[in-house]
Amino acid sequence: MNVLIVDDQPDVVEGLKDGVKWKELPVKEIYCACSAEEARELLEKNKIHIVLCDIEMPIENGLELFSWMQRQCPEAKCIFLTSHADFLYAQKALKLGGFDYLVQPAPYEDIAASVLRAAVQIEAERKSRQSASYGQYVNKYKETLDSTILREYLIGHAGDPDKLLRYFGMFFDDRMESNLNDSYSLCTLVYFHVYKKEAVSEKIDGELLLFILQNVLMELAAAKKLCAVLCHHEKGFFTACFLGEKSDKENAKDCFREFIRVAKSRMYLHIFACISERIMLGEAPAVYTRCREWMKECINRYDGVVDLSDSTLDECSYEAPDFAQCRMRIKTGKYKEAEELLFEYLEKLSRVRHLNRKILAYFQQDFLQMFFNVLHQNSVSAHDAFRQNYDMDLLWKSAESTREMFRLVHFCITYLEELNENGTDSPVKKACAYIQKNIHENITRSDIVKEVYVNADYLSRVFKKEMNISLKDYIISEKLKIAASMLSNTDLSVSIIAVNVGFTNFSYFAQVFKKFYQISPSEYREKKRGTGQNS
Repeated sequence: MNVLIVDDQPDVVEGLKDGVKWKELPVKEIYCACSAEEARELLEKNKIHIVLCDIEMPIENGLELFSWMQRQCPEAKCIFLTSHADFLYAQKALKLGGFDYLVQPAPYEDIAASVLRAAVQIEAERKSRQSASYGQYVNKYKETLDSTILREYLIGHAGDPDKLLRYFGMFFDDRMESNLNDSYSLCTLVYFHVYKKEAVSEKIDGELLLFILQNVLMELAAAKKLCAVLCHHEKGFFTACFLGEKSDKENAKDCFREFIRVAKSRMYLHIFACISERIMLGEAPAVYTRCREWMKECINRYDGVVDLSDSTLDECSYEAPDFAQCRMRIKTGKYKEAEELLFEYLEKLSRVRHLNRKILAYFQQDFLQMFFNVLHQNSVSAHDAFRQNYDMDLLWKSAESTREMFRLVHFCITYLEELNENGTDSPVKKACAYIQKNIHENITRSDIVKEVYVNADYLSRVFKKEMNISLKDYIISEKLKIAASMLSNTDLSVSIIAVNVGFTNFSYFAQVFKKFYQISPSEYREKKRGTGQNS
């Protein structure tokens, strides 16, 4: 698909062209225009599918351009960008038929997600028109009904498998025998979790996600002469039901592996699944329940399919690390060695593909028992150790993933080491160190909180008191100092510099830079180059 960027500010056009990760989107060509007149010329000469358009432009604004587009290229989708959060603007833009309305500064990830949604809708509309012309199009509402009927059956709200079979007999049409033979009384279930979405697909959710996954799975299944129905449960969890003569486990598994590959490479979705043996349709609710319970307890996720009948799934047992050795290292002041011993154990656990919550909870209990014993020997109560120094939400979540357990272990061992040294760096000093180390990233308060293990409100309060500047303003000022130096001493474009210091939106970078230095980034560069001064 081809995209046109329209804005009367060349810096903004450059920022969008350089800042959005276009290579991760189904985009072939990117065209740029700095006026509505220039945009019309490009639209007349080229096949453009998606337009990113500023509303506030001189002579002819974005809404007027869009009115012209609806007459000349009605299939193109328009995403409006504006720095004014004015409801009347949004109301008029959407009333005219605009696809989306984003208020600047919008992160590049949000813009990419909007472009991806527009691309998905364009493709869905294209398939709809194509299928309708051959009389083969199954509309969205029909697919939603299929999903609802299967979900209600699996959770036990519609207990007669014959009724379900008759319904899907109409759905599968000529692929299913009219007498509902035994092959269609058998099925293979795949219960799966969309456990991770990359930035460009983060905002694809709900009905749109179901619609996309349904269409992809049905196409792949049809190619293997399988009949497949998909339903959505709680957020991110789905069940695929394969029916028909070829719906044995191996065929269904091959189809689903291809489904996972396509989801990862084309939709930037990561899927972890478990698959049942071929069962009678009447057994499906019980098997679905077993799949769901196993998936809930399984901690580690990866892109793949697990056999529910695999005997190794229930073999994960708890073997505690050598806590006696760990206590000895702590007692002798070898804190790093104690931490390494526990980290090696957690790394080993993280490689256990079917690690369950119970095992991690056992480790958490034993580790905290050791930690509290050492605190007691130092006449420190548990609540004193955690009070204001650790976000309690992280403590509860530490048994849900090995990543969070690493954080808990690091906090506890570090606390004991600092306790022994009778002096600790304040949370503010730790926060500043983290900011300097990660200055090129899009740093948020929640990122810092996870690193220094303090309550978010407490950190903001003590930071302002100690540094005489808010945490947010401190992060921005440190980023801008580096940006100013790069403007003076390099030939990198302004948009690239903005990305290098962790700004996800060029317009926002330009806005805060001008507020801080009283001139725009381009003007700052010209001034410094002209005077020969460096920042």
